[in-house]
Amino acid sequence: MDEKYVEVAKLHRYPFYDLKPCFPMPSGGIAPIMVPELVNTLGKDFVVAAEGGIHLHPDKPAAGAMAFRQAIDPAMKGYADLRKYAEESNLPELLKSLQL
Repeated sequence: MDEKYVEVAKLHRYPFYDLKPCFPMPSGGIAPIMVPELVNTLGKDFVVAAEGGIHLHPDKPAAGAMAFRQAIDPAMKGYADLRKYAEESNLPELLKSLQL
C-alpha cells in the first residue's frame, strides 16, 4: 500500500483545530482480497467504498456483498490467507471473488 496514502489515512484520525477526527475511506478498486491488508495497515476503524468489488462478482452484487462480509470476519481476527480460510469454511462467494 502506498506510504503517502497510509500517512494521510492515519492523519484523518487526529484532531485538527476545530475539526473532529474522521474515518479514512479507501476506494477505487477495493476487492475482498484486499481486506486483510487494509485491516493490517489501517486498523479496524475505516470505511470501505467497495462498489466494483461488489458489483463485479461473477454471481451478481448480492454474492459480491456476501464475499466482502466473508472477508471481513477473518481479517478482523488476524487471518491473512483468505483463500485457505474460504476453502476451510466453505465460502463459495468469497472463493469466487478471490479468482477475479
